[in-house]
Amino acid sequence: MPETAARRSGKLNGRKGGLKTVKRFKAAHSSFVHRSSNEGMPAAPFRSVRRAFLLLALLIHSLFLSPSGVLAQHPAINAAAPETVGKEINAIAGLSDGKVSSGSRLFILAVGINEYKNPKMRLRFGRSDAEAFVQTVEQHGKKIFHQIEKLTIYDSHAVRSTIEDAFGRISSEVRPEDVFVFYYAGHGVMSRGDAAKKAEFYMALSDVTRLSGDHGMLEEKGLSARLLRELSSKVKARKQLLVLDACHSGGALDNFSLGASTEGKAVHQMTKGLDITVLAAAGASQSATEFRQLGHGVFTFALMKGLAGEADSGLSSDGTITVKELVAYLNTKVPEITRQYKGAAQNPNSFARGEDFPLSAR
Repeated sequence: MPETAARRSGKLNGRKGGLKTVKRFKAAHSSFVHRSSNEGMPAAPFRSVRRAFLLLALLIHSLFLSPSGVLAQHPAINAAAPETVGKEINAIAGLSDGKVSSGSRLFILAVGINEYKNPKMRLRFGRSDAEAFVQTVEQHGKKIFHQIEKLTIYDSHAVRSTIEDAFGRISSEVRPEDVFVFYYAGHGVMSRGDAAKKAEFYMALSDVTRLSGDHGMLEEKGLSARLLRELSSKVKARKQLLVLDACHSGGALDNFSLGASTEGKAVHQMTKGLDITVLAAAGASQSATEFRQLGHGVFTFALMKGLAGEADSGLSSDGTITVKELVAYLNTKVPEITRQYKGAAQNPNSFARGEDFPLSAR
């Protein structure tokens, strides 16, 4: 039997922990909206009128002629439009078309925990999984995004106040056309539900010392799925991916997919207009396993393989990896790896609303 460990609890940056902003990455890529030079354009007053007319025509088309209700590409308009018009079109087109605009930035907030205040809760690969995930997205996302910025939180610095501060910092920087990714690797636990309150998923952060029998501690020091939903709803990026590599993380999905209840309607209003996907490593009653032979948790190991290109296969292969392709790949790959290493059954769960969008490229 291979040596394994289960994650029943939780990762921002620096080799010894702490919050750190990392350099920006810029990459050459093809523009979503083609831009032309200003050569031969009329005088400035007429140019401003024409620019306003072109934008108005494009918006009218999006409302009445485009079948999907989003901005469609207009080669003729783009060919005649000056540089500033191209920028304005890009800023609008990046919102809800299932793609990312040429000026889109990627913001990553990654949390990874090996070291807990209670040494008995120590994990092998929580932190290294977060580090490897960020590195993989940086490496394969440079062809997709104008720049990539990250905040990482590790080990003893992974407490709720630090994570909330990191969300606040990102919320102050991000624009609607940007993409936001939250990643967590560490212990996860479902609280005990009762008649007054249903069970809820918590990320057990580094200062949580018990995974059961102390609901008050989870509420005070853990990061609940409900709070994650609220924090992410304040990030203005219209395209978001939330990744939870923890035991029982499938239990978090209820907070994003509530039905017709009053709370469900409120959640729908909060996420209206978002292209959001939540990836959970395991079902609400399952463990998320680490294998020493892989050097990673099973879920993150498969996730990195998918981002590096394996998720882009079959007849739809086009060199880019989208979040929906990742979902399909993980649903097959994670159970396959757990069987290969004779681990307990582990089935990823996911929730998605809105359009698909790319995250990496070969």
